[in-house]
Amino acid sequence: MAPKAPPGRRLTKKKPPMNVADIIMKAFDYTTDGIIIGRLDNGIVLYHNKAWLRTHALDENIDMRGKVFRDYERPELRPILDKVTEELREHGSYAYQFGTIRRDGVYHDVHLAANVIRECDPPVVIVILREVTDLVQMQNEIAHRNVEFALLNEIHQIIARARSRKTVMKQMLQLLGDFIGTGSGIVYLLDRSKGQYTILQSIGVPPAILKRVDRIPLSDPGFRFIMRSPHTAVMEEDTDIKPPGEAEVRPERGIKRVIGFKIKTRSMNDYLVILSLTKDQNVDPAIRRLFDTASKQFAFAIERLELLDGLSKSEQELRGLTKRIVAAGEEERRQCSIMLHDEVGQALTALKLELETLERGLGPLDSCTRKSLEGIRKQVRFVAESTRTIAKSFHPAMLDELGFVPTLSWYIDNFIRRDELDVEFEEAGFDEDLPAPVSLALYRVAQEALTNVVRHAGASRVSISLTRGYPCAIMEIEDNGRGISKQKTKTQGLGLVSMRERIEYMGGSLRITSSPGKGTKVRIKIPIGADNG
Repeated sequence: MAPKAPPGRRLTKKKPPMNVADIIMKAFDYTTDGIIIGRLDNGIVLYHNKAWLRTHALDENIDMRGKVFRDYERPELRPILDKVTEELREHGSYAYQFGTIRRDGVYHDVHLAANVIRECDPPVVIVILREVTDLVQMQNEIAHRNVEFALLNEIHQIIARARSRKTVMKQMLQLLGDFIGTGSGIVYLLDRSKGQYTILQSIGVPPAILKRVDRIPLSDPGFRFIMRSPHTAVMEEDTDIKPPGEAEVRPERGIKRVIGFKIKTRSMNDYLVILSLTKDQNVDPAIRRLFDTASKQFAFAIERLELLDGLSKSEQELRGLTKRIVAAGEEERRQCSIMLHDEVGQALTALKLELETLERGLGPLDSCTRKSLEGIRKQVRFVAESTRTIAKSFHPAMLDELGFVPTLSWYIDNFIRRDELDVEFEEAGFDEDLPAPVSLALYRVAQEALTNVVRHAGASRVSISLTRGYPCAIMEIEDNGRGISKQKTKTQGLGLVSMRERIEYMGGSLRITSSPGKGTKVRIKIPIGADNG
């Protein structure tokens, strides 16, 4: 007799346990990879999961078991199926990744892995299809980003090495041209004063064509469109306006696309960059964005070089002004020297003769009058000698006649040692004299430095050393005075400024080393070939 169920409960039959094969097949239904198993000999499907149907954009209710898979495959994919079958029969396994358009019109990338199980009779094939569209897109994006980073790195290297505006422009054209696969490009400068665009740099454009497009009027609608565009423009995609030279240049060069962007700098210079493509495909938006970034980077580089050019011009103007000031100062000194020597000196000589004539005309003089006249003669001689000394210090003619070392020795004997200052003077290498501009510059700096020692240093000893080497002459003046604080060294007086300017515009250097209570050392170095104009 069958057992009775307890009150309130119903007896149910137990389901037989699933075998391993059933469990595996059930698991296949939950995987996201498409799986199909079929016979190798005739292609009849033994099993497929729903993911396989989804991968092929088929109705998930379709049952392909017992049917030939080839009958369900689209005609355009059957060559791939034949290749897979051939490889499996020969090698027993095959892996392949490809992109295709599904039945619903959606593009996707698929990775296929197939293996033959020969232990079965007949042998069967298990094929796994995995959707890798997102992965491929990510890989492509990474590869594209790597190319962009490499390009930006090249741009930064160009900027770091840049020394001239035209060099940067040429390297920019070459770099961007290589990136998009073109061999020709032009950079124009917007010249408002002449009302035209003028070529500054170009690559890959024959001279005969350059002559035809070297000047484009500002009224040109194509160039005006690019200059007004906030981003990189592609003429054939963005506007119906034809770029300049359409009738004659483009057919000769086989140009299909013209890419252009502007570069603006804070110096108010506007540049127009034109690159030509012989391909007729539309330009990838990512390339446009990259060109926008590149244009900003190159704008920074060109702007920096423009500022450096402006600074260089200012420095040249300053050097020219310094030369004129120095020359004017030397000419003024020379005129003063001539005036003192010729006019004042001659007047003192005439005064001395007048005194002698007066003395002879007075006859016998008493001792008091004679003593007075003798005092006047001494004063006249003192003024005459002082006038000659001052005239020589203003413009030492002996510098041209005797050379730098004897002239400096004379100056030390007449102006420095008389102030009871112990001066040690050494020179080496002066078998032949220095060029006149160098001699004059060193002499003036020595004058200023020694005058400062006498007036301000409170020193008892000064050492001066001169060395004539190659390519520079070096002079060092060192005292044991009270020294100069760092603050005073920074806030230099007019004398130190004029010394430094005189030396630097000749390509030399002046360095002052000092500290309170430890004296001061002035070191001057001037190229022997320097010319002060």
